[in-house]
Amino acid sequence: MKRLILISTWFGPWPRWINFTMETCRWNPDIDWLLVTDQEPPENRPPNVRFVKMTLAQVLARIGEATELDLSHIDIAYKLCDLKPAYGHAFEAEIAGYASYGFADIDVFYGRIRHFYTDEVLQRYDVISTHELIVSGHLAVFRNTPRLRRSYRLIPKWRERAPNAANFTLDEGPYRRVFRAGSFVLRAVQSLVWRCLFVERYSTWSNGKLKWWNDRPWPETWLWKDGRLTNTQDGDREYLYLHVMPWHSNRYRPDGTDAPWVVLGDKLVRLPWREIARTGFVVSPDGLFPESELPEGHARGRAG
Repeated sequence: MKRLILISTWFGPWPRWINFTMETCRWNPDIDWLLVTDQEPPENRPPNVRFVKMTLAQVLARIGEATELDLSHIDIAYKLCDLKPAYGHAFEAEIAGYASYGFADIDVFYGRIRHFYTDEVLQRYDVISTHELIVSGHLAVFRNTPRLRRSYRLIPKWRERAPNAANFTLDEGPYRRVFRAGSFVLRAVQSLVWRCLFVERYSTWSNGKLKWWNDRPWPETWLWKDGRLTNTQDGDREYLYLHVMPWHSNRYRPDGTDAPWVVLGDKLVRLPWREIARTGFVVSPDGLFPESELPEGHARGRAG
């Protein structure tokens, strides 16, 4: 069997960074992506990314058919965050033949995924999250079994909340309770049913809400080169991925300030994507740019 496929959805114009995300997918050749979108494929089309053109309404109809819920009234793509736990069921045919599947976002720059998710890890665990306390909605992996594909049905108040147009973050905290309840006794029982790996990978910039692994400030300057993702603070230590949601969306700015990438606008990307396979690139609140533009003392492998 093939090892792993990740399912992503996107509706509306591609974000400015899409070709960079696609390049980080390309450098994970033994992982496939299923990217469902209403857009034509971007310029950068890695062979391991399959683009499937569907409208939001068509995707909701597919999920509704699998879950036996009426989702036809939903017209906001963000609601798909709540419905991610059902992706494995809704796209059952597309993920057939894979040992594991997952859901993933495209505001993510991937490092060497299989460096972390080895055959041994994927064979051992039913559920893999990159956060310790919740299922990581931007990248979570599951064993491809009927029981896991339908595990969303166990989410508390699923049938009530899934059709509601409001967002309840069902893919994160509520979904975690299916596998890791708060009660010690119930969790002991769950451990007999599910083998779970919930580990904090420090890959989502938290704006200070979570301490960095060594109690230093969260690094804001990240470097991608030859498939490896590092930062200027931690030397050669590699990371699984970088999720940049607080940098590109005001939705995640509780202080009311504009996200830095919103402010940058057309100045976000400062190097041609076709060069990054050769040169790599920097990811920071200041945008996407070549490593040569880093201030002195921030070169790759040094402490910032």
